[in-house]
Amino acid sequence: MARPIAALAITSAALIALAVPAFGLQTFSGDSTMLPKSSSVRQGYDLVEEQYGKGAIEPILVVIEADQPFSGTDDFTRVAAMTNGFSQLEHVARVASPVPVLEAVLPADPFAALGPIDFERMPKDTRTTIDRVRIR
Repeated sequence: MARPIAALAITSAALIALAVPAFGLQTFSGDSTMLPKSSSVRQGYDLVEEQYGKGAIEPILVVIEADQPFSGTDDFTRVAAMTNGFSQLEHVARVASPVPVLEAVLPADPFAALGPIDFERMPKDTRTTIDRVRIR
């Protein structure tokens, strides 16, 4: 190769020229706003959002994993504080958490409510959600 600097300069210029269109690229997650307002899909999406609030169709799920099972009131207090912190974030419409259900089932030690005896006392949809998380 007689002129490596020239080859490097030409190759670099070509790569930059090919990359220039990407600088103006705007990416986002598509949603119903891409559809015309006359579309039945768009109307359905807007109706659900109007009735249940922003984010109801595509919620963000937060799952807490730990090396050890949660137990005791100290762990529960931390989880409850985190749940409360999420609900106070500016762009959060609502937080669906098992914290109130666990407190209602067994106020003295809410995590103990996940034991087999008290678990059966929980509402069916709560048990289903907990079972899904346990399977993962």
